[in-house]
Amino acid sequence: MQMISIVIPSYNSQNTIDKVLTSIKKQKRVLFEVILIDDCPNNPLNRNVIKKKYSFVRYILNKNNLGLSKSLNKGINLASGKYVLILHDDCVLVGNDWLKRIIQRLEEKDVGAIIGEHVIEYEKLSLINKVFSFVYGLGIDIKDSTKKGFEEVKHLGDKCDAFKKSYLLDLGAFDESFKTAGEDTELSSRILKDNKKILINHDAKVIHLFSETERQSSILTHMKKAIQLNQNGVNAFLKTGSKYKLDMFFVWLLLAISFFGFVPYLALSVVAAPFALPLALFSIIFVIVTNYFVEFGFVYIPLIYLFGKSFLKAKSAFINKKEFNLLPLLVLIFSMIWDLLAGLAWAYGIICYIFGKLKSFFRI
Repeated sequence: MQMISIVIPSYNSQNTIDKVLTSIKKQKRVLFEVILIDDCPNNPLNRNVIKKKYSFVRYILNKNNLGLSKSLNKGINLASGKYVLILHDDCVLVGNDWLKRIIQRLEEKDVGAIIGEHVIEYEKLSLINKVFSFVYGLGIDIKDSTKKGFEEVKHLGDKCDAFKKSYLLDLGAFDESFKTAGEDTELSSRILKDNKKILINHDAKVIHLFSETERQSSILTHMKKAIQLNQNGVNAFLKTGSKYKLDMFFVWLLLAISFFGFVPYLALSVVAAPFALPLALFSIIFVIVTNYFVEFGFVYIPLIYLFGKSFLKAKSAFINKKEFNLLPLLVLIFSMIWDLLAGLAWAYGIICYIFGKLKSFFRI
């Protein structure tokens, strides 16, 4: 029987880690070890409590905050199993044979990774996390999760991803230039370029404890996540072509240039086309049509686009849960704010990238 090494990157996970480890402890008919990498030296987990309750856990506290990718690679290099499972510190395994199911097809030559299906328990979420479950487009409510078997996808799940250790190391494991986010997108790209499949196993579900982590406990923490997820967007774009929220950067640029007249606005809209095609097409068509009626200023065009994207999420919140309250309105408002912050994070990342290149140039 081959061993599975479960690598858990932890950061301030006092509220969730016990449930995660308990779900692992219940697993049957499989050998496993857990390598828990605590990347929060300022507020570490209680080592003694973990050792007492979970003897199968190897707890490692980073002396300094390394970031997500470096912590993951540290755990992978310490793993002794044939298979490696990357499991996040807020994900609970559903069922006592989950580990056995997640590795079912990893020996197939054309399979690079198997991911579990992460779901949420919607009714248990706080109001603000119900709102942000739609803002992020999280996994569906476990009550609505009816799919079975395997399905080919184009992206790792970023919650519960299984690999053959040898293959993961051959790929070079995780790119350590991604400290807080984007590492899964970059690795997904390399797996697909290697002509391997990424498969989701709908029979291997994990419950994402979305409401119980300090990282997602308030409006402020969710807004901080908009910055964290997108400030490294330039790196992800250059390495994988990922354009996640890049359109929001162009929304800010269009807002800024909208007061300078028709020609500059149209020119920037054309420039945006290779990077944010839906926004560019919408902006080009709208500015040409309305140019005959508006003499100066097109600030409303990118705002309409922003409103439209957020409205679709609000509509989803209304239709999916049929909650006749303020939830859809809150989804609309916070989605717009979150996207605007994501655009600012892109701007910050681009500025940092340009300054970094200038520093390197002048050192030569």
